[in-house]
This record gives sequence, C-alpha cells and structure tokens, in this order.
Amino acid sequence: MSSIQQETPTLSLGRSKTTRTSKTWSKGNMLPVSEDEVLDTSELKGSQVAPLEYSEISGGWVRRAKTSVQNRSGNLMRSLTRKLTTYRPISGEDRDFRPAKFDRARALREEEQKALDEGYVGVDLDMFSGFSSAIPTRTAEAMRNNRGNTEYAYTATGEIVDLSTLHGLGGSYDDPDDETGTRRNSFALTRSSTGNGQSEKSYYFPPDPETPNWKPATMRPIYLSILMFLSLCIIGFCEYLYQYSVSKAEQLNGIPHLTRFKAVKDMPLGAFALWKYFPTVIAVIFGVLVQVTDAEVKRVEPYFQLSRKPKGARAADSLNIEYLTFWAILCPLQAIRHKHWAVMISSVAAILSFAAVPPLQSVFLDLKPDVKGGSNSDSEVKWIAVDKVWTRLLEVVMFLIFILIGVLQWILHRRKSGLVGDPSGIAGIAAMANKSHILMDFKGLDMAGTEQIHKQLRKRTYILHKSSLWQAEYLKEHERPTETVKKQNAHPLLLRLEGGIPLIIYLLTMMAFIALAIHWEKLNTPLQKSTTTWLLTAISISIKMFWEVIDRDLRILQPFYLLYKRHAHSDVLTLDYTGTVPAWIIWKTFKNKHYLLTFVCTITVFNEVLTVCMGSLDPSNTEEEETPLSTTLSLVLAELIMGAQVVGIIIVLLLRRKPFLPRQPGTISSVLAYIYASHMLTDFNNMETEPTEKRRKILASKGKSYGFGWFKGLVDGKWHLGIDEEELARGYTHGEDFLGAMLQTVPTGLDQYETAFNMPS
Repeated sequence: MSSIQQETPTLSLGRSKTTRTSKTWSKGNMLPVSEDEVLDTSELKGSQVAPLEYSEISGGWVRRAKTSVQNRSGNLMRSLTRKLTTYRPISGEDRDFRPAKFDRARALREEEQKALDEGYVGVDLDMFSGFSSAIPTRTAEAMRNNRGNTEYAYTATGEIVDLSTLHGLGGSYDDPDDETGTRRNSFALTRSSTGNGQSEKSYYFPPDPETPNWKPATMRPIYLSILMFLSLCIIGFCEYLYQYSVSKAEQLNGIPHLTRFKAVKDMPLGAFALWKYFPTVIAVIFGVLVQVTDAEVKRVEPYFQLSRKPKGARAADSLNIEYLTFWAILCPLQAIRHKHWAVMISSVAAILSFAAVPPLQSVFLDLKPDVKGGSNSDSEVKWIAVDKVWTRLLEVVMFLIFILIGVLQWILHRRKSGLVGDPSGIAGIAAMANKSHILMDFKGLDMAGTEQIHKQLRKRTYILHKSSLWQAEYLKEHERPTETVKKQNAHPLLLRLEGGIPLIIYLLTMMAFIALAIHWEKLNTPLQKSTTTWLLTAISISIKMFWEVIDRDLRILQPFYLLYKRHAHSDVLTLDYTGTVPAWIIWKTFKNKHYLLTFVCTITVFNEVLTVCMGSLDPSNTEEEETPLSTTLSLVLAELIMGAQVVGIIIVLLLRRKPFLPRQPGTISSVLAYIYASHMLTDFNNMETEPTEKRRKILASKGKSYGFGWFKGLVDGKWHLGIDEEELARGYTHGEDFLGAMLQTVPTGLDQYETAFNMPS
C-alpha cells in the first residue's frame, strides 16, 4: 500500500494536461481494463483512475495484464492473480499518437496469451481453496515445476502424466507419437492400471482456470430471481388481502372481511373463482416452477462433485448418488449425509412449495360465520374472511422459500458445474469416459448389484477434468466410506406388483371416500370437526408424490427399455427425459412415439388440477361454500383423474412389471458398468466437448443400431452384458444364467472353454 501525491498526466484523446491527484492505491484491488481504456482514456477521476497505477520509476501509467483466472476462492485466488500480474508502462508515444494504439494492443494480446499458455507461476496449490487436505509435497512441487499445466495429471511421487497421450478408445493403435515417433496404444494406461501396483496409484489434477460452467436454464440467476420475486409477490398479495379485509371491518360491525353475501349462488362468477380456485392455482404453479429447479439441481450435483480439484469426489458422493427417484421427503436427509448443500436447500424449498403452500393457500380464506358449527339459512349474511393465523403461517413459509432460493442462487454462483453442456443420456456419460482408464474400475460389474458397485468403487476418488472422467486419489483403508448399501431390487418398487397393487387400492379407497364424504350426511358429521379442506389437499399431494415416483422411474428406464427391445436407433443414446419440463415432455414423448410415457406424463400434469379440485371441496359444508355446479365439476374432475391413475398403473404393470435390466440405471456408475467393454465407445471419440445435438448427428451419420445384451468385449474378448452396437450375440433375459449355459456346451477343461469362446485368461 502506497500513497501518491504529485503532478500526474491525465490521458485523453487529442490532448494532454496535468492534474494534481491524491490517491491511496491498493495493488490487489485494481481491476483489468480493455486496451481502449488503457490507451485512449477520458479524464482520470475517482474510480476511473482505479484500474491504473502511476509508476514513479517509469514516469507513466501502468496496467494489469488480463487473465482468465476467476476470483472464486477468496484471498488465495487474489494472491494467485497478483502473482500472474504484469505491469507495463504506457509511453508518451502511446498517449499522443493514435495509430500506435493498434500495435500496442496487438502486442498486449500476444504477451497476455503467452502468459496464459505458460500457466500458473509460483502457485501454492496446497493452500488452494477447495482442497479437502494438503496434497503430497512431491505432487505440489511437480505442479509448480510444470506451472500447473492442466493437460497433465500428477502422482503422489511427483510423476507427470500426459493426458494427451490417451487417444481414447477410438484412437488408432498405429498412430505415431508426435515427439518420439513410437506407436501409441490407446489402451496402454487402461491395461497398466490393472497391473500390480498401478491400480493403487493416485492422480491429482491442478485447478483449471477454464473450468466449464454450463447450467440448465432453471438453475441460472434470471430464473432463480424470478422465483424469488414470485415468492415476494405471494407474500405481498396475502398481506394485502388481510389488510384490505381489516379496512372493511366498519361495514360489518367491526368484523374484517373481503366480501359478504347471503348465498353462494348470488356471488359473481369471477369473485367465486378468485375465492375457491385462484389461491390454490397460484400455489400449484409456483410449486411446479420450484420443483423443476430442484430436479435439475439433483441431476447436475454428481458432476459438480466430480469437478472439485485436485482430488475429485468419492464414488459414494458422485458416481453412485442418485436423487431423482429417491423418496422426495427423505432427499434432504440424504443430501445432508453427503454434504450436498445445494441439493438439501433445493429439496427443502421444493417440499415446502408443493407440500405446504397449497394446503395453506386453500384454507387462509374462510367462510364466516362458522356454518360447520350450526345451521345457517340463505337469509343470514355470510362473509369471506382472511384468517390471520393461516395467513401469517403462509407468509412465513413463503419467506422461508424466498431465503432458501436466495441461498441456492448464492451457492450456484460461487461454484462451477464442470460441464460444457447438457450431459444428456447414455451418450453424455460415454463421451466423458471413453478417454480415461476409469472404465477398468468397472471390470466384472456387468451384472453386479448396486451394493457390489459401491464396494468396488470405494477405494478411490474420481474427477471430472477437461470434460472427461478420470481416476483420482487412491484412498487408504481408514479414508474409505464405511456405510453399507442395502441391496436394491433390479426393478423399481411401484412398477412391480408388490408396489403397484397397494397403490391401486389406495386410489380406489380415496375415490370412494371423497364421493361418500360429499354426498353422505352420516360421514359429514365427524368431518365437521376437522379442517376438511386442508385434509383433502393433503390427500391430493400424497397421491401426486406417489405418481411422480412412477413418472420418474419410467423416464429413466425408457432409453434402456428401447435398447432391451434391440436394434434401437442411435437417437436412443442421447435420449434423456429426466430434465424435461412436465408440460413439454408430453409433446416430446408423443413425437418419439413413446405413448405409454406420454399417457403417464399427461396424468402428471393433471395431478396439479387434482390438487386444485380437492382444495376447493369441503365435504362438511358443500351447500354453503359451493354451488351445485362447482361441487359436481370439482368432484367429477377429481374422480376422473384418480380413475385415470388407476388405469395408468394397470397398464404400466401389464407392460413394464417384469425386470429387463440386472440393476436400476439411475446412477452414473450403473451406466458405466453397462458400457465399459463396449465396441460402441469408439463412436464417442473426441465427443466429450460436443453439445448433445452434435453428438446425435454424429451417431446418426454412422448408421448403426444399438441394443442391450451379450457381446464380446472390445479389449479382452470376453463375454459381457451391457449396451453395444448390433449385432449382439444374444439379448438379455432377466434371471437367465447365460454364461453357465455357455459353459455347459464346452466338453471339459477351462482351456477348451477359453479356446471355444476366444476368452483369454
């Protein structure tokens, strides 16, 4: 920190004058400016001076070199930026002659690009924010000596591994090395990783100043800001209604109210709709908007965990994690256990938005006097009141959602996803994995269950670097996760008879209960003692939660079902319905002729209508609060939607109840275990940075079809079960012992078996 008080020249186009300034400078706080601002600046005043510094030694203004380093890690990154900074004096020729500006700008760009090409200089990577613990000393020294070059990985012994030598599975075995002239084997590192000692080697990756940061539209600041604005609007609207009702108290003997009437049928249609339907409709729409963001946060979270430098993340926290089909109420607990704070926050916000807000919206407007406690006639005056307690509770919940979304936006702003684009479908995962030796960690997991995959991958961490998945640190025994993973059924519960039939019974029971509650006086009597509107809304939300599990399961399984049917078009590899907006997916599935999923997703949308209809019904007082037409309409719609759900579950059980995969494919690791030995991996060479649409076109141009079944591996020539290009040796039948049946065809001896089926030991 130094203080400058002297006559200094002020830069301006076409003139030069002297002005006396007194300014305290902080070198670390200066900001980069463009070349035009450096060479052709208006009068330097206040903040206009801040990007520049007057050098007493050179007698001229100097500026900081531009870098692509992002200030994401506090004081250390500011220190890093200062170490990368170079200062250049601006000569009188630069100030006085405009043509010289262009030469100077070109020189600046060339020097700055050279600085970026050289990488980090003198960086203490051990202190870099985000490191869970200090990396080995030799690793840090190797990184410093190599100037943090991100094209290399670094081992614990200081060895530098050139990532560019991995050509991927699509590389030619005969491609010569550019420098040595030797032949490169694209599987050299893959094979060596399975040898003695090599499998326990740790790899560390330097921070990448060009880490990609693609995020879905619903995770971007503008969308989250809209959600926060809507939260405040709902709070303001509820408070306005309450204050307005208080202001009208003098018109009804000091009783706060919004409007008064003698019979519901005398109310204007618009006023009736605003009372009975509008609050719930707003709550439902808001809940859907929040849920869309929640789904995307859960989908992207594993990739963010993998992109953390220098060690990446444990498989249990990344490759093996899956939130989309997890029971929504329990997601926050699972996120807390894994320290996935963005998922925890988005899950809580989503639960409050779809499970708490609609019931509160349906009861904060109430009919007075309390007709449930005694008889009333059409001659008595009734009024709609804003319940103070429910209103305040609703405002508190909405403000909590506002805070949660604000915190989520702050978290997402501070971190990068590590993705260059949407990791859609099987192709997105295959493109990330076809270059690295991570695939050999999945050896023997073709038919493994979830618990076996967790056990095999617990030995090291994994990282997403340069849009590719890599092995990272090898964990010591005490560093490995110790939690046990329960054995998972190969098929989702609600798609099986033991889950689907109880859900059908529950829906039929609710259909009968609601119909009887509306029309049977004996059932109305006990209901008069409860808040029936709140209860019915809660029932509709529980039905919605069950149905969304079915919806999510079918979305995830659809591409794999098409592969199971064999000879699927290449588009199946980029097909991904998990991140699609609920309404848009109806058209998308219909266009792709996936009619079962179209029907299921249509019911998902109508479940929001079910919540509105159930929230408008009041079995204890239908005549006082609704017209016969509105009661009939709400009841019929609710019964039709629940009836459609029953039909939908029956169809799903008929068409999808049988397992067609050895395990559920919801996690990244599950998909990798299906493709690690596939010939089709060569189709994804150099695709890791390509957008989904370009991947789709490249795959389509190859003219191949794909399926799920048995094939001989690309590297080892052994039999594998998974996804590969056609023709496969045989399709998959759940429960069939294919390898055992093949073994029985061999007369005797292991050698004969290997010879007959070309299976090297």
